Amino acid sequence: MDINIRIAGEAGQGLVVVGNLLVGAAAASGLEVFSGKSYMSRIRGGLNWCDLRFADRELFGLKERIVWAERAAEPPAGTQ
Repeated sequence: MDINIRIAGEAGQGLVVVGNLLVGAAAASGLEVFSGKSYMSRIRGGLNWCDLRFADRELFGLKERIVWAERAAEPPAGTQ
């Protein structure tokens, strides 16, 4: 199992609190958790988000593999 979630909305809506609650619940249930967030908007109503990733195996980041949009294109050296 590997689940990615992005919670986004206006600053001041409690997105960080919701993200922290989900991280705590997932960790308490024994899942591996990795999270990241945008820098906070200083203006109420600006866009904020947090990214969450839960898995039943060890995680090393929010994303571990890049899927190229154009399969025919060669990825830059050292990015695979």
